Amino acid sequence: MSTAPSLHLFRGDFSKGSPPGDTPSLAWTLTQVYERYLLPVCRRSAADPRAQGTIDKDHHALGWWTRLTGDPPLAQVSQETCNAFCEDLAAAEARGGKTLAANTRRAIAIHLQWMLDLCGPRVRRRQRALGLWQEAPWIETPPAQEARVKDIWRLDELGLLLAATCVAKRPEWWQSLILFLYNTGLRIGSAILASWENVDRNDPGWLFLPASTMKGGKRSHEIPLNSVARDSIEVLRRDGVPRLFGRRWPSSKSGMERTLGRIKRASGLPPHRCEGFAFHAFRGCCYTEGKRINSAGADLLLGHRGVSIGIDCYAGRELMLEVVTRLPQPRFERQARLF
Repeated sequence: MSTAPSLHLFRGDFSKGSPPGDTPSLAWTLTQVYERYLLPVCRRSAADPRAQGTIDKDHHALGWWTRLTGDPPLAQVSQETCNAFCEDLAAAEARGGKTLAANTRRAIAIHLQWMLDLCGPRVRRRQRALGLWQEAPWIETPPAQEARVKDIWRLDELGLLLAATCVAKRPEWWQSLILFLYNTGLRIGSAILASWENVDRNDPGWLFLPASTMKGGKRSHEIPLNSVARDSIEVLRRDGVPRLFGRRWPSSKSGMERTLGRIKRASGLPPHRCEGFAFHAFRGCCYTEGKRINSAGADLLLGHRGVSIGIDCYAGRELMLEVVTRLPQPRFERQARLF
């Protein structure tokens, strides 16, 4: 069976003008190749929530490519073009007048190299490559920069954030979300994509998360729900609303991040305790408190694989139950009645 790409997919309008010809050629720009071939053929559907983060990073990388190179036709892209791009990217200023972090430049380089490679020769690992070049130019990838040990919000700070939800349009919704994230350790995307049909109503209650709701989309996950987590979503239950929090994802992400920013500013926390802290900090707080209770149970709860064969293959669910049952809770004055 032929592995050649279906070139009939290339017909249609282009956001950056109509490319010369109906099939890909060196007259196309990298953006046109991405929009008309790489995105529809080589990426998951944009409607798939698992793909949206990758697609956003593709667009981010293409934005820098266009800004620094002008997005020339592929016939004009050479190794010198890529070398100059890397130099300009290292010196470019982003928001706030700061240069891009090394890991950000690394991500841009990786995404652009993926696109360039698929314009190059077809080999065993790139069966969908277009073969427009005999050899694709190379974008130097900066080495990964090891992150410092992450800080997380403390329980007393969670209490301040919960009390500050009064600045949101729906304080009770935000209180439920924060409590749920802390008591389950879920990523924000998984929490928003979770639905009521996946909740086991039996005590102690379990939430099954299909692979489609998890990071990477390869493994499903199952976690116990303690009384606080169950109550925090029960108060939001509405007939005809399948998802626990009733939001679409990832289309609601930017608005939620803005609201969380207002909550942080209204909490009274010092600026250095707000900057760089987002939804993932609730997951970090859960993990930190959980490790104090039961180390293996905390790893199981967050779905960490590869920690050890014992945890991956033999540890029982009771370890997770111990963590969520004994998890300490933040204290705060509720702005709206939840439970």
